[in-house]
Amino acid sequence: MRNVWLLGMTSLLTDVSSEMILPILPFFIEALGGKGLAIGLAAGLGEAAASFFKLFSGWLAERTRKKGLVFTGYGLSSVAKLFMGMASNWGAVVAFRTVDRIGKGIRTSPRDALIAESVTARGRGFGLHRALDTAGAIIGSIIVLTYLYYTVPQLANYKVVIFVAAIIGFTALIPLIWVREKRITHEPISFKRLPLSPEFKAFLIITTLFAFGNVNYMFFLLKLAKGLELTVTAERAILITLAFYILFNIIYTAFAYPIGKWSDRIGKHPVVITAFGLYFLIAIGFATLDGYWLLVPFMFYGLFFALLEGTQRAWGADIMKRHYGMQFGIFHFLTGIATLIGGLVAGVLW
Repeated sequence: MRNVWLLGMTSLLTDVSSEMILPILPFFIEALGGKGLAIGLAAGLGEAAASFFKLFSGWLAERTRKKGLVFTGYGLSSVAKLFMGMASNWGAVVAFRTVDRIGKGIRTSPRDALIAESVTARGRGFGLHRALDTAGAIIGSIIVLTYLYYTVPQLANYKVVIFVAAIIGFTALIPLIWVREKRITHEPISFKRLPLSPEFKAFLIITTLFAFGNVNYMFFLLKLAKGLELTVTAERAILITLAFYILFNIIYTAFAYPIGKWSDRIGKHPVVITAFGLYFLIAIGFATLDGYWLLVPFMFYGLFFALLEGTQRAWGADIMKRHYGMQFGIFHFLTGIATLIGGLVAGVLW
């Protein structure tokens, strides 16, 4: 579990950085003149770019050191955040957000492969990693909420948050120094010759279809803030939304590891199906409720993430057996493209 803890600490620090930015990102884009389509582009374009690089880095992870790819990905994301803080229009925000997601694309498949190779109880391994990742999200969200509470949610203060977040992002590279990597024991193969089992193909179809309908969190944040504006001021609505975003991450963190252990006992498949069912109810809630009632589905949104994120990856890893980098690359590529299309559709409908 040594590698899982080290990679988890890197993810924790990165998520402190990222989650200082993510909850304010839709409001930052709006402050720079962006509307629903701009938010859809920020959500979808970055994920599409990340998806391609997840596929490429998965292929490359079979041929070179995974640790180097992970380091490069985290470093690129930190640089992108630094430049995002200098943006003067929403187009630049979308561009640097895309570069940030490219960094995520470079690191994700080799990082997931390192975790899969480091543990046998993969539900616990991925659950622990997601729990540490989300603990960072809680810290980052608390920092941004506290800062905006004592200042004002406006453009200049959003930029200060992003600059500080970028600096924290660079510290996330330090734990990677001690990550140990196993020597590659199999011959690298091309995607054309990669043996994909029928079970893995079914897994790809299921997860890709769900990714298309999995609306990006930014739309849920905006919906919550706009709904709260019916009863409080716009500034107050943003602060309440950020507070509940922290609660969302607390719920996610609290349940991620126990659910990972639970999935090792009962199987990953039923846990993922449970997540799909819960998401359906959450989506209905966001579509039909308004005002403070929107807080109810938003709280269950954290439980949904705890059920899905780590378990879905652990389920895939159990099916893969070997060539983890390439197969995780395919998984992330397909779900990312589905996320792009779904995000653009949601942006147009918004």
